[in-house]
Amino acid sequence: MSWFTNSWIFKTDVLVVGGGGAACRAAIEADERGAQVLLAVKGVLGECGSTAYRISEAGGYAAATGEGDLRDNPETYLSDVLHAGRGTCDPKLAKIQAIEAPKRLYDLERWGVQFEKPRSSPPRAGALTTYSRGYRIIADPLGWAYPIVHVLRDEIRMRGIEVMENTMVTNLLTMNGSCVGATAVDEEGDFIVIKAKSTILGTGGAGQAFLVNHNPPDVTGDGYAMAYRAGAELMNMEFFQIGYRTVYPVKLLVNPWIFTLPLEITNGAGESFLERYLPKGADVKKCIELRGRYHPFSTEIDESMYIDIAVYEEVLNGRGTEHSGVYFDVTEASEKEYSVSAERAYQFFLSNGIDMRKSPMEVSIGQHAMNGGLRINEKAETTVPGLYAAGEVAAGPHGADRIGGHMLAACQVFGARAGEYAAARALVTKEPTLDAIQVSSEYRRVSTIMERKYGAKPSGVKRRIQEKMWRNALLSRTEEGLRECLSELDRIRKRDLPRLYTEERGELFEALAVINLLDVGQIIATAALLRKESRGSHHRKDFPQRDDENWLKSIVVEQEQGMIKTCTMKL
Repeated sequence: MSWFTNSWIFKTDVLVVGGGGAACRAAIEADERGAQVLLAVKGVLGECGSTAYRISEAGGYAAATGEGDLRDNPETYLSDVLHAGRGTCDPKLAKIQAIEAPKRLYDLERWGVQFEKPRSSPPRAGALTTYSRGYRIIADPLGWAYPIVHVLRDEIRMRGIEVMENTMVTNLLTMNGSCVGATAVDEEGDFIVIKAKSTILGTGGAGQAFLVNHNPPDVTGDGYAMAYRAGAELMNMEFFQIGYRTVYPVKLLVNPWIFTLPLEITNGAGESFLERYLPKGADVKKCIELRGRYHPFSTEIDESMYIDIAVYEEVLNGRGTEHSGVYFDVTEASEKEYSVSAERAYQFFLSNGIDMRKSPMEVSIGQHAMNGGLRINEKAETTVPGLYAAGEVAAGPHGADRIGGHMLAACQVFGARAGEYAAARALVTKEPTLDAIQVSSEYRRVSTIMERKYGAKPSGVKRRIQEKMWRNALLSRTEEGLRECLSELDRIRKRDLPRLYTEERGELFEALAVINLLDVGQIIATAALLRKESRGSHHRKDFPQRDDENWLKSIVVEQEQGMIKTCTMKL
């Protein structure tokens, strides 16, 4: 293919990029405020993005309503969030979420999402939350949070909001330092220019930067990379959640219930190995019991973190299973030992072809969800005027660690705020002027990939990025490993990006995503190399202790003359 089939120019008040919970909520709120809205979705609305990804038996929404425990309130919620953030989350944004999460929960209930109320429980010393405040989403069949995007999709359709499905936004457009829209391509081979008075990114995280991850294929760091190239600041990119999932025959999230059952963990040769990694005097059974209190890896809760390190390093050193995992065996668990949550999980796994009561599961550890992202203010506006961000693509309301259910709530709270303030700006802003040179440059960039007849296939380049990031930038980080990672990513940029080509139109999205993943991978590895300590989800094997004297601050990243520039900031 030498050229695009067609080129189109669209105009709108508010452009929303993404199709998950944050993007959909932003589109609804902007429409409610009287703005004309255009929603650009990489896949099919209601079926793409992390919110709709049915990788787990249930999703939870954190809100301090007092229904789980009368002693709970937004002040306690805020205290938990700040404690989990380990000094790296924005207190102003965390407070907004603590106060507004219940309001947005009631919006979802009004539109049709059903929740199980939190169950009263005693304060959980050592865990990330003081009280139980997770509203479990009721779904039939079981599966994560897809009811949220389904009711939001129906609301979008009812309102008549314009939606472009199977459309990938390729880059943001700027004029005089402000965002004025974006360029995009669709599955038909059309090149699209969108003029927008305000633009909102709800593009999710960057899980596909890692070989083992808990994200759908379309979550490729697009928002981070595009905003970075447009001049926006990113923050806390070295922090993200890390957890367990099965690696064969299907990919399913393994939540902490697994550690509440009689559990035996062995490597590919059937050998027990945890003892080799635990600190002197630590008890394996006690660590397994402690690990059942929380989901994501953290360096700051208790010694059970070494279970995660053991699993990761055992696979890393070639002692894993055929599918690069280890065996989690709960076949000895009795009927009585299955709690309500474990029984729910069992049914979910069984419906997906895994019978954990009959045979061990092959499990590995991988990237779950980002804690960092674009730096935003109380209006959900980034450091680029006219550009807003919400959900996993945005940083601030969480930091080095994150409490359970906090991200689903953040999507709704800051999705609504992004829609509100983006609409307010658009309604008093004149139609923007586009930079023709920018548009032409992006047209050439994308069309060149399509015109190239041979070179580097996107799938192969993506795999190399994922393997290097998983091996060197996931959990047991070292200076040597991070520098090796950055060197390899730089080689890929210089050697393979100029040779990216597609054999068919359907590969173009993947080729563009590879470029975004490379940008994000270099940002993550650069921030992780700079932070010479261990804090929350960031584990430096060569700097295993937390260092408040030097590192009680956030790392901020931006682009300067095509290079990554870093600075630190106390929040």
